[in-house]
Amino acid sequence: METVNETAIVPTGYDHHGPLLHKWLTNLMYIRIASLALLLLTPVSRLTNITLWISRLLSVGVIVVMFRLSAANGRYRKAAIFSCITLAGNLFNALTASTVFNLVVSICSIIAEYQEFHGHAEICADKDPALSGRWERLFWWQVGVGIIGGVLLSFGVIIGVLAGAEAGILTAVTLILNAAISIGIGLVCLNALKKTIVLYL
Repeated sequence: METVNETAIVPTGYDHHGPLLHKWLTNLMYIRIASLALLLLTPVSRLTNITLWISRLLSVGVIVVMFRLSAANGRYRKAAIFSCITLAGNLFNALTASTVFNLVVSICSIIAEYQEFHGHAEICADKDPALSGRWERLFWWQVGVGIIGGVLLSFGVIIGVLAGAEAGILTAVTLILNAAISIGIGLVCLNALKKTIVLYL
């Protein structure tokens, strides 16, 4: 009598984390969509305090998602830790307004983004190398947008001071321009995130 040996198919790469990745990357996408929607309200000065606190709550949501995703890739845990430091630093900096401390917080934020984006790149590497490479490039685009945003805001403040009465208009223009650029790169990142989620359906 012939014996048939059945070999179990063992998931490779991150496939065994598929359900977890799909669930929490989807949650991350919803949070990112909410963050982009919030950017539309940035130029409205009357809503500044409200949008600020909503933004902080969304940051807490991202931290939770990163910790859950860390079961699949260790980079997400590092992203969560540095995001915690960034959030705590922003809360503390609101009281101190220290330039040096603000610089440290900005560096922690960049590290958090680096770990998150490279975490996305690593879970895509086996399934879609092109998408993996895209995530690595998107990190640098994100950094570039952050630098441009900082320059625009600084420029708006300087010109606003020199312009006197027209300061409010110039500040609003720079805020709108900064928000538009951030929304643009945010939509590109959302598209990449959606494609990453599809890999683990």
